[in-house]
Amino acid sequence: MDNPISWIFLAFTVVGVGYVLFSIIFGELLDGVTDSEFGLLLAAAFSAGFGAFGLLGTLSGWSLPVTFIAAGAFGFAAGKSVQWVLRLLLRQQTLDSISNTDALIGLSGRVTIDSPAGKTGEAMLEGAPHITRSAVKEVSGAALKRGDLVQVVSAESGLLYVKKKNT
Repeated sequence: MDNPISWIFLAFTVVGVGYVLFSIIFGELLDGVTDSEFGLLLAAAFSAGFGAFGLLGTLSGWSLPVTFIAAGAFGFAAGKSVQWVLRLLLRQQTLDSISNTDALIGLSGRVTIDSPAGKTGEAMLEGAPHITRSAVKEVSGAALKRGDLVQVVSAESGLLYVKKKNT
């Protein structure tokens, strides 16, 4: 590994694999800080795939442009694969917790946890068959404050989208 590019690809691999292992053991760092669904975990999967395939290319003697293109494609595929698996797991978990989220559309509730603009909060719904606390997000992206009265307008993958009601 006399080629400095090999060391760069090795660093990408170590950082990516290291973060994936870290998040499996300790949970995702800065959870909820990024706007994307699985932010840092997908970046780590891309980094691990990019680095591993790039290292393979440099050690195999591929030209640098071919190595970068192949590594980028493999990193992208690794990130998309992890995203697909995580969405599948999330969908299975949310299907068990609320059997039919569409039945909650139209119900009113009170926000129980403050959420900044564009982020997820929590509300307790009134009129459900049993007391239901659910993850909610304001449809217009506005902040929700504890005690706000909201109405469910849609549901997707266990997340309820609400709008503030006039009080």
